[in-house]
Amino acid sequence: MTQPTSQANSNEASPQHNVVSALPEMAQSQGDNIALSEAVPEILAKWTGPESPIDMRSITWGELDNKVALAAGGFRRLGLEPGDRVVIFVPMSIDLYISMLGLFRMGAIAVFLDSFARQHQLGQCASLVEPKAFIGNELAQTFRPAIPELANLTVQVVTGTTEAINDSTPLETMVSWGEQEPIAPVEPEATALVTFTTGSSGVPKGANRTHRFLRAQHEALNVEIPYRDGDSDLPAFPIFLLNNLAAGITTVMPAIDLAIPNEQDPVKLVSQLKSGTTTSATLSPAMLGRVSRYCIDNEIRLESLWRMVTGGAPVGPDMVRDFNRAVPNAELAILYGSTEAEPICYITGSQMMEWIDEPGSAQRQGVCVGRFAQGLHARLVTVTKGRIELRDGGWEDWDVGVGEPGEVLVAGNHVCRDYFRNPEAVARNKISDGPLVWHRTGDVGYRDDQDRLWLVGRVHNAISRGDGWFFPVEAEQVLARMSFAGQTAFLGLPDADLGERTAAVYVPSGDAANLPARDAAGDTSLPACPASEAAEIRSALEARSFIVDEVWAVEKIPMDPRHHSKVDYDALRRHMLQASGMSEEEAAQASAAMRNEEGGDDPGAAGFGAA
Repeated sequence: MTQPTSQANSNEASPQHNVVSALPEMAQSQGDNIALSEAVPEILAKWTGPESPIDMRSITWGELDNKVALAAGGFRRLGLEPGDRVVIFVPMSIDLYISMLGLFRMGAIAVFLDSFARQHQLGQCASLVEPKAFIGNELAQTFRPAIPELANLTVQVVTGTTEAINDSTPLETMVSWGEQEPIAPVEPEATALVTFTTGSSGVPKGANRTHRFLRAQHEALNVEIPYRDGDSDLPAFPIFLLNNLAAGITTVMPAIDLAIPNEQDPVKLVSQLKSGTTTSATLSPAMLGRVSRYCIDNEIRLESLWRMVTGGAPVGPDMVRDFNRAVPNAELAILYGSTEAEPICYITGSQMMEWIDEPGSAQRQGVCVGRFAQGLHARLVTVTKGRIELRDGGWEDWDVGVGEPGEVLVAGNHVCRDYFRNPEAVARNKISDGPLVWHRTGDVGYRDDQDRLWLVGRVHNAISRGDGWFFPVEAEQVLARMSFAGQTAFLGLPDADLGERTAAVYVPSGDAANLPARDAAGDTSLPACPASEAAEIRSALEARSFIVDEVWAVEKIPMDPRHHSKVDYDALRRHMLQASGMSEEEAAQASAAMRNEEGGDDPGAAGFGAA
């Protein structure tokens, strides 16, 4: 039967296309049930340890729907119009989602910046989107006047306080005005949300998340990791919480600062997870590893969890084993995706452990991330640090066979088709192919004979040494098993003869003195790593067919600011080049020349290399 053009399957503007249109339905069916729960900041500041309860405050579905409508009305009264861009720089909190959903409701565009963003990145992003308004907490509104691109915006809103800081209007005051705004009609491809990549391979790019895309993303996640009735989830990814709201489940926000990890984080998370009311959680691999280790060391078992979701960096068998010891009755769901496409692949911890026991598995390179998500188009193509252009031969000129490494390309309903106001990024990262728009993930992997994907590294971190390619993931897994190594990395350094030379890098697990140090073949002018450790590293990597030109010991390996789970290769390379005698400017130029600008640069809520 043909539906009227006003229905949600048409392309005309309609309130039904608005992603927030499901919220009143949730409020109707679940009115007094808890939608969102957060730690009380004043109580959390006095928190004394694992035996001290973390008091929470909550908002029901009915209250959330009402406050979202009132916030939308407040935005209208302040002068915002449908289509206006609004930068949101608010930590994960109830106020964050009232603000974001309020903007969706009135047809404005929310521009979301993670709490780890630096001031210069705030300026870069604001310059791109040209916002009309800025929403920030007390701290953000305090430093906002120092950022020229945000200093003089027409509308300023502050969260978490009733005080008007730097001429901002408190969100609580806006809600108290009592002016509700109806759900705005929007076209399916109207932009709802712009989320920025970390910029790990250059200037941050704004993923253009339309109302249609957000719905498709939820539907794809719901196929791979559906929730159960009555679930209560603790997600450590701000964007992932939107999926929880669409699923109609209770969300418990983590009582930690996602931007600044500290030693108390696993203690606080375990305190929340063992409360008995949380049935699932979504943590980065770094958080998952720390939580599992804390539970093992303190003989704690998280009995109430039935599932843990993780993603954002490689997850190996050792992490799965630790999780199984800490949470013996739960399923570990490992998602692979990126800012622009999530989910891409899915695997459970039990599948990973089963598959690594298969005959010949020990000889496989990389990390298995499972099979591609349902409804997703995928292909692997020849690795290049340049652009991909289709000529007369089409994809036949690019496709690689089973077992051959190639860059992962994806297309489908839950894949962002473009970047906000960034045609250059679109040209570098998107490939039009009839009705499909392929996204370059920037990840390198290969398909096995059972159509499973194994990831071996990132295009811009792939090492082109002479006539061969080397990829970091497997090398870093080997290095991580060294008893004397803490953090590890495997990367390329510029070389006049080879193009790039390989370097194995580790942070000694004991005291680290006189670092950075290096063991380089034929070079005795620099302090050496302990000979036994360098020899063990070389032997282990060469047994896996890796050529090792240098071995470095360093005091610290910089990690990505979003998940704190992946090596920041660019920062590490600059540090190493300066330690070798280059100036800061020379090191930055040399590293930039090696950095790939093609392909997705960053993981999202569930990413691997790349919410």
